[in-house]
Amino acid sequence: MEKYKKSFINLLKTPVFIIPLIIVAIGSYGFLLSHSAVNVDTLSANRYYDEGLFISQQRVVGILVDKIFNIMDFRPFLGDFIAVLLLMIASGLYCSLFDNISKNKIKTIAFTVFSCFFISYPLIMEIFTYSPIGICISLGFCFTAISLMLMEEFLNLKKKRFFVLSSIFLCGAISIYESFVLVYIMGVFASILIKILFANEKKLTMKENILIGIKYLISLILVIIVYYIIANLTIWIFKAPKDLYSNKKIYYSMMEPLKAVKNLIYTVVVNYFINGFSYLPITFLVISSIISIVIGLVFAIKRKDDSIWLMILGMNFTLILLSIIQGKAAQYRTCQQFQLFVSIIFMLLTQFVIASNTKKYMKNIIVFIMFLMIFYQVKDIYKWQYLNDLRYQKEKNDMIAIGNELVKNYGVENKPIVFTRKI
Repeated sequence: MEKYKKSFINLLKTPVFIIPLIIVAIGSYGFLLSHSAVNVDTLSANRYYDEGLFISQQRVVGILVDKIFNIMDFRPFLGDFIAVLLLMIASGLYCSLFDNISKNKIKTIAFTVFSCFFISYPLIMEIFTYSPIGICISLGFCFTAISLMLMEEFLNLKKKRFFVLSSIFLCGAISIYESFVLVYIMGVFASILIKILFANEKKLTMKENILIGIKYLISLILVIIVYYIIANLTIWIFKAPKDLYSNKKIYYSMMEPLKAVKNLIYTVVVNYFINGFSYLPITFLVISSIISIVIGLVFAIKRKDDSIWLMILGMNFTLILLSIIQGKAAQYRTCQQFQLFVSIIFMLLTQFVIASNTKKYMKNIIVFIMFLMIFYQVKDIYKWQYLNDLRYQKEKNDMIAIGNELVKNYGVENKPIVFTRKI
């Protein structure tokens, strides 16, 4: 693991990496850190951390983090600051992983593009509005990256302790949010792809690459089994309340098979393609998916290696895997694999352009376009934060006005107030 540590530290010391990363982080989350707002779960965090709702949802690590550090209730600044810091660390960990897998062949500017896309991908606002699990999500990305590093060490050195440690970190990530199973799978396909594209001195056959994937799959299956045993045992021990809030429905059982398939296709097309015309993170998802297919075709034909195409298909399939399991397009806040996929594809595109024989001015134009897209992401994140703050300020002012009206005209200082509405 020393080589990963060395690579990580080297990146942090490299101005062309760390300075843009800090600027993008400030641009993306500066408003969030300086403007506190009451969001969906802000006033009910104790339900999750103190009353056992996270245990019911089989998300035990979130409670452990709260009990150890006691920071989950501190949403204004501190909680979000730690979440952003962990997100930046996670981006560096993934870069360190890919740097070592590629045998140091990926350029620093490509890692800069990856990290800046990664931390500013606007879909993460679907999480940050669900206070206070931003810390958990960022920590889950860190755990997944470390798990992939340890699994890579196990495959190279054949030492069992790396397999065990990798499983522990992966189990921790899944115990934070189940969607990190998909982040791990995306990382597996990406790791094998990068190894094929950059690292292998000897070309591996399709069968050999599939066998590598199977080893990752075995690890994942074992971890999922252990995770469910621990999660259900924890629910039984602490007698946690029934989970009525998380959306883990399997829609196939709720409608006829044909209707379920139609529902799946319709919702996936709308949420993950049509919405690309109006929702920036989905726009970039569609663009990166198209680019990935082009990359897969070009290099599979050029190198006569179908494994490249297989890994690209695997990455794209992982985008909709949860939707296929549930029978309906997965909610955006459960799609952390989108963030990793988009960042990897634009990293690879940048690397291939920089390493090509293209004229320098064309390379500069491509890099400029990458950072222009990152700027659009930063702007989009800021937009949703600003709109959320406007919503909060309006609701707060409305409640103050209602309170003043009640006190002034109805004498309710010592009476309970009940608000009702028509359903």
